[in-house]
Amino acid sequence: MMSSPHPLSTVRPAGAMPGAVDKQFATLQARCALAGAVLERWRDEAGRPTYTLTRGAVCLSLDSAEAVETWLATSTEDAATWS
Repeated sequence: MMSSPHPLSTVRPAGAMPGAVDKQFATLQARCALAGAVLERWRDEAGRPTYTLTRGAVCLSLDSAEAVETWLATSTEDAATWS
């Protein structure tokens, strides 16, 4: 990874996480894709996974897989979430 003066340069993609966590994330990504959104997983400076959800010009930063699940539940019930 190239070094960068940007303060977020220490944040890296979560990459491979063991077994069930990868499968859970892949499932969340697929569900988000079906809802028209892109889900990415990153690690913050403390090593905790964080999630970025993007749909159109809207970008959300979520702190857990459970928060992504909550978004999915509300976004499929309420299409106005993204308007």
